[in-house]
Amino acid sequence: MSTVPQQFERDVLIVEDDSLVREELTVLLRSEGYTVEACRDGQEALELMARSRIGVVLLDLTMPVMSGWDLAAAMRRIPELADVPVMTITAVGNVHRAPPGPVFLKPLNVDSLLRGVARCVGARPASS
Repeated sequence: MSTVPQQFERDVLIVEDDSLVREELTVLLRSEGYTVEACRDGQEALELMARSRIGVVLLDLTMPVMSGWDLAAAMRRIPELADVPVMTITAVGNVHRAPPGPVFLKPLNVDSLLRGVARCVGARPASS
């Protein structure tokens, strides 16, 4: 049995239509040593996942073009994406309708979010 951690082209895919939230999450996760890609909507994310291996998806639910609910459902139908962990980031009003998996409420608790990412893809040495 190999003890080498699984390698991804991107550790984290952020799918969030709010540009400020998307940028803040990208900066935070990169500062923790993760490789990060960010998309504005579910359709853009689905296209990226068709060509890149992703460790975990941080998924907003309410977005234009393709919502987080629609993206999560599409991922479950695609065998290569069905096992990619999804961590939902959303406002309190959507909690009861979140896809299966961890849910993080906005405003986000950074420590909890980082622990969740580390559980999915492993801890990374922080960049200097």
